[in-house]
Amino acid sequence: MNDIVRARIEQFFANYPSRYADKDEVIIQNYSDPIGVIYLVAGRVKQYDIDGRGVEIIVNSFRPYDIFPMTAVFDQTKNSYFYESTTEIEYKIAPKSDVADFLNGNHDICYDLLGYLYSYVNDIQQRMACMMRGSARSRTIFEILAECRRFGKRQKNGSYIIGIREDQLASQTGLTRETVNREISGLKNLKIISINHRGLVVHDINMLRQELGADK
Repeated sequence: MNDIVRARIEQFFANYPSRYADKDEVIIQNYSDPIGVIYLVAGRVKQYDIDGRGVEIIVNSFRPYDIFPMTAVFDQTKNSYFYESTTEIEYKIAPKSDVADFLNGNHDICYDLLGYLYSYVNDIQQRMACMMRGSARSRTIFEILAECRRFGKRQKNGSYIIGIREDQLASQTGLTRETVNREISGLKNLKIISINHRGLVVHDINMLRQELGADK
């Protein structure tokens, strides 16, 4: 999403009051009909489901300037997932009809937004491919790369810092925490990543990509 489109979307949502939620607060329940479309101003939100064993499976994560759930506008289906804050958040909610009118009157924004949403679909497709290969290594590496791309803080030396815990990676990969710990230990031994008080550090993202390719 380019800066001009982002500014116009921000201007549209400025018409609606800010709302706030604490960490670990569910803002949309599964199998509910959302009252509107959320624009995330600050913080992070996870989209997830819970399987028959009671295990949380993270489908997607959202950052500031993201808009969700767009199914409320495009196909009017009921939402199937939980949306929960993983930090303190600020957000705005616009009625579905207002968002639909806004997009109908701004086709360039709609086109740009569809491209932005497709990037999420592409991530999900790649995640599915990793899961179908059945390799814990590829699933762990893919999620680390996805976190770098969407949430990572690039340092002057080219490394990335991502604030994610092993239990979060486990939820996003569908693996146990012990398995994720083992895969991270292997990457640490290769000097590709390390962990410090700021989070997980990816020292060489190109080498990490090569490791993902080598696991295919």
